[in-house]
Amino acid sequence: MDPIRLVLKETEASTVVSQDPLVVAFGVADNRFAAPRTSGCGRLGPVLDRVLRMPSPAGANSLDLDARVSFRSYGSTASSTAGSTAEISR
Repeated sequence: MDPIRLVLKETEASTVVSQDPLVVAFGVADNRFAAPRTSGCGRLGPVLDRVLRMPSPAGANSLDLDARVSFRSYGSTASSTAGSTAEISR
């Protein structure tokens, strides 16, 4: 299986959404990554590759993420949770 390698660039500066718990929002994007053909899909692989037009060369894809990250302390140990929404286009 070939990995998708992203080089994310900041598209929206970090902003503090909440102080308690601390929540930070930011945006990142990449429009230069290549997408490999499918793997592990059995006989559906060639069908998915054809429908999704895979593999797809670098520069033909884009990923735009709006993320919110929350930090919460549990006693003496810090922990974090993250969530994001993604839009992928070709």
